[in-house]
Amino acid sequence: MIYMKRIALFFLLTFYTLAYSQFKQILTIHRDSILSPDTPLKTNPFEGKFLLVGQFLPIKRNSDIKLAKVLTATGWGLIDEKGKFILPTQYYSISDFKNGLADIILYIPPKPGQSQGSKCHAVINAQGKMITPKCFPTNDYFISDKKDGFSRLRVKNTSQLADGFIKVRIDNLTSVYNEKGEQIIPAEYSEITFSGKYFQAQKEAPQRHTVIYDQTGKKVKTVESTTIYITGDLAIIQDYRKIYVENLITGKRYFENQFDSLGPLNDEDEEYDKEIMLVGTNYVDHIYSKIKSTIYINKSLEIIQNKIYSESNLRYSEGQIIAENPENHGLAILNSKGEILHEYTREESINYMSLDSPGYQNKENLEKNILKYHPLWSKQTITQRVMYLEDIFILRINDSNDQNNSESIFIQKKNGKTMYRIKGPTYYFATFSKNKFLIGANRNEKTGAYTHIITDTKGNILKTAKKGQTYYTFMKKPFTKENSNKYPLDKNYNPIYKEKLLASEQIRNTLNYIIISPEKTEIYNSNGKIVQTVNGSTDNQYNDYINGSIGEDYLIIGTEKSYTLLNKDTWKPAMQLKFKSTLKGYSEGGMFVHDDYDGETTSKTYIDPYMNVIKIIY
Repeated sequence: MIYMKRIALFFLLTFYTLAYSQFKQILTIHRDSILSPDTPLKTNPFEGKFLLVGQFLPIKRNSDIKLAKVLTATGWGLIDEKGKFILPTQYYSISDFKNGLADIILYIPPKPGQSQGSKCHAVINAQGKMITPKCFPTNDYFISDKKDGFSRLRVKNTSQLADGFIKVRIDNLTSVYNEKGEQIIPAEYSEITFSGKYFQAQKEAPQRHTVIYDQTGKKVKTVESTTIYITGDLAIIQDYRKIYVENLITGKRYFENQFDSLGPLNDEDEEYDKEIMLVGTNYVDHIYSKIKSTIYINKSLEIIQNKIYSESNLRYSEGQIIAENPENHGLAILNSKGEILHEYTREESINYMSLDSPGYQNKENLEKNILKYHPLWSKQTITQRVMYLEDIFILRINDSNDQNNSESIFIQKKNGKTMYRIKGPTYYFATFSKNKFLIGANRNEKTGAYTHIITDTKGNILKTAKKGQTYYTFMKKPFTKENSNKYPLDKNYNPIYKEKLLASEQIRNTLNYIIISPEKTEIYNSNGKIVQTVNGSTDNQYNDYINGSIGEDYLIIGTEKSYTLLNKDTWKPAMQLKFKSTLKGYSEGGMFVHDDYDGETTSKTYIDPYMNVIKIIY
């Protein structure tokens, strides 16, 4: 139980809104009044300059440029690692950077005769320059219902954001701006999409057409087409019955009128396969429900074909082509040039497609990458007969005459190499401690009942479950379930019987065990000793919310009663805060944030990596 003396939150400083402030009120909570005396603090290089200093975070992945959010009485701003202002502290909100850009919200005070102010929304770059042509009303942020606004461009159909570009709509016309704030595609189009390398700008009048632009805004090509798909420098252009591929650099066309349909092998990731890029289909009498042939095309824009094998039964699997001989129905594996890598008779192909066939007894086959060298074993087939774990899969070869002669084979997914082979009747279904230990089940042939065991990688039994017990893993660590109760296991694989935990109660596991019940939240160490207890159920409200100092050194436990910061070294409470609402906390700019609403007033409480605590009332 945390025995913290009840501390009334004492506010040393209260900053009331000035004429230029972005907020109604800012309350600085004196940390000495809520921090435990022995709580270590990280040195703040900007002590006294700002109310809050967030963590310095990169503006995009792998970038050396890092910026931090800072707060003063007038609003939020941005600084670099030397403390130089990138954005003055006069903003209502600044989002975290994504792909070199961040969203900002500015509060605009009410004009004479108005009772309320308003907010507007814009985008800035890493230099603090606003790249949107104007600041848009917040409620028009998303481009929808033909309202003015802006949005981030996404690459094709994925969730990946375009690097440094935004799409803007004004008066129903769409344009594109780059991270310098330059309009690179004029406001003439009804819609604009991005392939990852080229923009496709669609225009409806006077006649529907699409204009293709490169990333500098240079016009590459105008196409009167119903469908265009761009992958790399290739544009697949389709207009009714007319289908072809065009190289956008050379202008050369390929496969004109050779296919009824043509498209990329995978429409969301052009790097899905580096050798085979496109797939074309022809249909019987152009009826789309009757496939006549399927053709694959490599990155050199060559049709993959072989004189012996029919195009009517080509299939794609893991970077290679499976082709069928129309005369004897044998199968072959073709590479991206159409060359034969492996050939199988009809009987062999049936044999090798079965995971419990004698073909699997071949050790040489097992030590190769199964999916790469034997693509006949489709993912669907494998899923039915193989146990998938995080980074390995387990092949089970059964000997129906003698179960002791059966074998479990553990294979690494990344390279297909055999890790270990264990003979015997045990069915393995889990591993832990980086695959050094296994959990399996032995079946009693007479009763049909299973007994769970823990073994090493040689099959030596380290622990056998008692009657009514089952073993399983949670968060990569071993647990046991006995009837309706759950227990974590200690280092000797014995259940920790501190208190019976119903299956309906939650067990969580970070560096230690967090056990949640309706009345309290207990933290156990790896030996099963309770190191701390917090009143109330966390309801999943625990995490290393904050990067930097707090995330490394403190665990935040949030219950319906309070939020408590626990020192990970001592497990002593460092800080405890109470809120009126039970909303979940979250991370923003490397700071812990909690939203609160009392029915009339909205507020946010921030804790930065230097343990400064600020409450903003909006």
